[in-house]
Amino acid sequence: MSDEQKLFLSPDEAREVLGIGRATMYRRLSDGSVPSVKIGKLIRVPTAALTQLADRACSQPVGAR
Repeated sequence: MSDEQKLFLSPDEAREVLGIGRATMYRRLSDGSVPSVKIGKLIRVPTAALTQLADRACSQPVGAR
């Protein structure tokens, strides 16, 4: 399955998509600002959640972030 077809990304893959560091990614996962699911022992980030996160960020005025 190619990257474009993945339903879930690892935290490292998701942080690369978002352009943030490892510590920031895990902080965002912990505080819930980046949604995640646990599959067995693995943490995964739904690609749909990243799309929604980007859509929300783009719809806010720059000063409101």
